[in-house]
Amino acid sequence: MSQHWSDKVTVYWDFSLGPLSFLANLMLVFIILKYTPETTKTYSSIILAVTISDCIGHIGNFMTSPRVLPRDPQLFMVFRGACTFCFPNNLQQRSQFCLFFYALQVQLFILNHFILVFSYVYRMSIIVNPFKKIDNRKAVYSILCIYSSLHFCYFTWVWYACLQPIEIINQEITKYLPDIVGSGATYVFNILSVTSYLFAIVIAVICKWRIYIFTRNYQYSEALKNLHRSLEMVFSAQAMGPFLSLITGVSFVALNQMGVSSDSTILLENLMSRPAVLMYMVNPIVTIYFIAPYRTAFRSWFCFPSNVSVGPLSVANSGEPIT
Repeated sequence: MSQHWSDKVTVYWDFSLGPLSFLANLMLVFIILKYTPETTKTYSSIILAVTISDCIGHIGNFMTSPRVLPRDPQLFMVFRGACTFCFPNNLQQRSQFCLFFYALQVQLFILNHFILVFSYVYRMSIIVNPFKKIDNRKAVYSILCIYSSLHFCYFTWVWYACLQPIEIINQEITKYLPDIVGSGATYVFNILSVTSYLFAIVIAVICKWRIYIFTRNYQYSEALKNLHRSLEMVFSAQAMGPFLSLITGVSFVALNQMGVSSDSTILLENLMSRPAVLMYMVNPIVTIYFIAPYRTAFRSWFCFPSNVSVGPLSVANSGEPIT
């Protein structure tokens, strides 16, 4: 395997800035639970779900620090994280242990894409129905808890199974569809890992456009405008993850097709998992910065002066219930 300067950069990032971003996400979880105003608990539960997902996903990245090497028709994984120190006398167990944490990281990043889609659709439905006074809190909590748990358990297992050698996969497929093996048909596993990036981007653009069209003809109170402006900045920042993943994947395929130098492809191999790592740091920064109660709480912890007091955010007479 060719060594490259980006190998050192990514490993140093994972073991230096990585733990700091993990602590930042833990701090954000505490701030959300303690300082969220009653009027914004539903929106905050969506941000909380992403933050918890990032905390767990960061553990997967710390354990693996992966470099992905697509080599047609095979896929090689190089792990440089803490998992390489486990099971020193059993290479097979060590590789399976690392694969599990890699599958964990990938699926939690994909889970964040679907939570992002849900956040945009939910926010759009609230904005375009300003007179519909329905308590959505229990429904949102249920959707987040049930789907997140199912996605975490099921798709982590599916992705882990997909990373096994093709001989093992053929053996399992034979139990159910023996005609596929040896037929030349393409095996398609875990299509979510390919389409979730584009799906999240498309839904985000459609929802932003729909909200823009509606708000041109409807007047909101200043408090509600500020609230949705803050949420828009947070959700837009979270959309950076799928966008960067899409750009990285398309660039890698394009450069391979053009036959460019190996330095460029090695750089992209190291960047394959970097959008997820970047979002571990972006999410707590933008959330604390753009949401006033969280920003005030953070400043009070570190003795920064603030002109905003921590307390419930009033959206009375706004034309829309925030539940």
